[in-house]
Amino acid sequence: MTTVIKRLLAVSAIGVLGASPVLAGCGADSAACTLSDRIYDIELPETPAAGNPAVIFMHGYGGSGKGLTQNRALVKSVLERGYAFVAPTGLPMGEGRRGFRWAFRGPEQAQEINFLKTLKQDLADRFDISSDQVLLSGFSNGAFMTVYTACETPDAFAAYAAVAGGFWRPHPQRCAAPVNLHMTHGWVDPVVPLEGRILRGTSRDDSNALVQGDIFQTLEIFREAGECTRNRPDEFSVSGRYQIRGWTDCSADTTIQFALHPGGHRVPSGWADLAIDWFETR
Repeated sequence: MTTVIKRLLAVSAIGVLGASPVLAGCGADSAACTLSDRIYDIELPETPAAGNPAVIFMHGYGGSGKGLTQNRALVKSVLERGYAFVAPTGLPMGEGRRGFRWAFRGPEQAQEINFLKTLKQDLADRFDISSDQVLLSGFSNGAFMTVYTACETPDAFAAYAAVAGGFWRPHPQRCAAPVNLHMTHGWVDPVVPLEGRILRGTSRDDSNALVQGDIFQTLEIFREAGECTRNRPDEFSVSGRYQIRGWTDCSADTTIQFALHPGGHRVPSGWADLAIDWFETR
């Protein structure tokens, strides 16, 4: 592993109302951490929570890890819970396009999942992050990567939290094993509607079609993997603007929670506390 000099950096509170100083970054000027041919950005809490946990959050389509850290409300809310905030960068868009993307299906999927697993180990080696206290999460394209990683390698991370994303059609027939999963979605999301949408082709039955899947079918596939005894949730609650449904009558390795908010395609305010509360009590 390349030797990396960690330094302490007091992050300015300008533009970040009420932010506390944090420890940040790899190398000079808080440069991104290098991991083989990939990079990730990290900010560390001033006072880590018990176990030195972390949230890995994957950006949306065309974004980057560095760009994601500009969402100071999201970063601050994670740091204030004592979690490191880790923002990896996906693969280049290609064809002269700017930005990055996550290859959640197809031949590059295994490469992506391997990167995420290697990232978890790198966090343990460089920053003493507890490997069994890492929540893998993401938004939109990053959420697709989250659920496919959860389905393919359930034991790779302690738990998974997807925001505005699920499976694509054709849906997977089954997942490898039970998994702890939290999903958040907007009622009026036009980019990733709850029922999915056709991005290419004339119908979802077209062999060349590119079609987002059904969020409720995504939940059903994970319930089946988790051996949940019934489709009906056994937990209902309301937390602020969130309407929450939970499935706990499942195998010992499974807790599934679905939080619906009235907004659109975004990471809603309060998400970090909602997801971390679930993560800590799952």
